[in-house]
Amino acid sequence: MMMMLKVDLNAPTLGGVAPSQDSNKPESTSVDPLATPDQDRATLSTDKARIDGLTNQAIALSAIRQERVNALRQAIQSGDYRIESGKTADALIQDAS
Repeated sequence: MMMMLKVDLNAPTLGGVAPSQDSNKPESTSVDPLATPDQDRATLSTDKARIDGLTNQAIALSAIRQERVNALRQAIQSGDYRIESGKTADALIQDAS
């Protein structure tokens, strides 16, 4: 059975693992009594339709990603790939804020 991990940072739970919205199957949950609402939480889902939809999206994107990987691999092997440290630093700072 394939399972999907979903991290929902905005869910109003008490902490620990939140139960799935799929009421057809029992879920095992664990709640940390010391957890605060500000902590990250994980939700495990067995919703087959959603998992299938996400799987199809991932399959559709894999060709695009593989093309990018192949282009980067070729640029590295030919010595044409250059890392611009300034752009990298800017992207890290932007991502962190």
